[in-house]
Amino acid sequence: MTTQSDSRPSSVIKLLPHQMKFIEEFLASELRAKHHLISPTGMGRSTMVAGLIQRLITEQHAKRILILARSPLLTMYEHMLLEAGLEDVPVTIVDKITFRDLEVRSEKFGSPWRAPILAIMSIDIAKQEDISSSLFTVEWDLIVVDEFQTTTGQRRQFLDRFIQTDAIDRLLLLSTKTGEDLPPLKINGLRVTEWPREIRDWDGTLLYKLPDRTVRVIDYERSVAENAFIQKLKHYLDALPSFRVNSIERQQLLRAASSSLYAIESALRNRRNKLVHGDFKVGISKEEMEEDIDFREESQNDSRLAALEDLNHELSELIALFEELDHVQMDSKIEALRRVVGDALSNNESRIVIFTKFSSTASYLHTYLSNSFQSVYLVTVNTPILERADAVFQFRQTRSIVITSISPEGWNLGEASIGVSFDLPQSHLEMERRWSALGRFYNQNESIMYALRDKSGILTFEDAGLRKYGFISNDQGAL
Repeated sequence: MTTQSDSRPSSVIKLLPHQMKFIEEFLASELRAKHHLISPTGMGRSTMVAGLIQRLITEQHAKRILILARSPLLTMYEHMLLEAGLEDVPVTIVDKITFRDLEVRSEKFGSPWRAPILAIMSIDIAKQEDISSSLFTVEWDLIVVDEFQTTTGQRRQFLDRFIQTDAIDRLLLLSTKTGEDLPPLKINGLRVTEWPREIRDWDGTLLYKLPDRTVRVIDYERSVAENAFIQKLKHYLDALPSFRVNSIERQQLLRAASSSLYAIESALRNRRNKLVHGDFKVGISKEEMEEDIDFREESQNDSRLAALEDLNHELSELIALFEELDHVQMDSKIEALRRVVGDALSNNESRIVIFTKFSSTASYLHTYLSNSFQSVYLVTVNTPILERADAVFQFRQTRSIVITSISPEGWNLGEASIGVSFDLPQSHLEMERRWSALGRFYNQNESIMYALRDKSGILTFEDAGLRKYGFISNDQGAL
């Protein structure tokens, strides 16, 4: 998608001293300089990037710029850059289709990256062989890599190759400060800048600081029927051979059960459908097995027949799990959430953000809470961009609740200060992204994050996660 800017003059991006200082130091550095900015969430890092790009284009006539970021951040960068009113360089979100279009339109030039261009792309798209090789053939005035500390494996290998080429005039790596130490980077000449959790004026006067954080735990207890289902799910997973369910798949199913009944039901139905259609290493689909009469009559000892029997056994186990799930009459966790939301709203905490890892859980919570409260908005990966923007706008204007299953980076949620981690993320970085929706520097209210704790302890990783993020102490007592 390519968006041409209109004829209006470039708008001025409002920057604070810490952002302006970094931009000035960056622009004053020599060509081929490499910078690494490490900052807490909520400090306006992406706004600074937009301001830096605006200066590079208007003052140093940069014509070819590339931003590499996670997919959820692409539209955020696009909107920021378009709002900057850049006239001379078109903003382009690059995916596979856009790349082919760029190739066709620039056959005479010999490269799809004909200047001027400001390309925004996910690293997963950029590292594909045909695209990555084309990136190396032209000279880039600036390359920005967002959340560099999360790149591993093939992504890091691609970036290492890119950084070692002569294709980059200036490089900016961005990383988020979390509760974990970042490993040192082996990049020659890398200049590291680390922003603190406060913003001071040029004379040292304190202007803002990120809000203080408070964590709170709400105890609840799963019912006998819920625990019976989870126990049966664990037995089902333990009985499967490792080639049928690896450790990651097993963990995801248990995390779905931890999140909500609807999430685990959706996950199990998805697994059943994949099994029926030949996934999970059975080698041939169930329909093909059952329709092949010769196979069934002439291959009684064939390994594929054993695979069919094994498949039928697992499908029977899944049916038994669905039957066990039907016995669960109430989701205890969502009842606990309703009490948290009700108490917060009664205390005049007008805006609440509920976080979950699962889109199915988000939809489930939206339906449930809409029956009890007004102005409940849903944002998932499937929510259209305009609807997502409207939900955020309405959230800022009214006494409301927003439920999201995607990272809220770059969202301006106004004075939101209450968050609920309905289920816990697996990394410190993802928890920081949740805090970022509450703890912006312009919001000086205390940020409060709730978590829900099942006292039965049937899923041991839940308490481990609560300890990891500081919700409970190491002796398992609530802080």
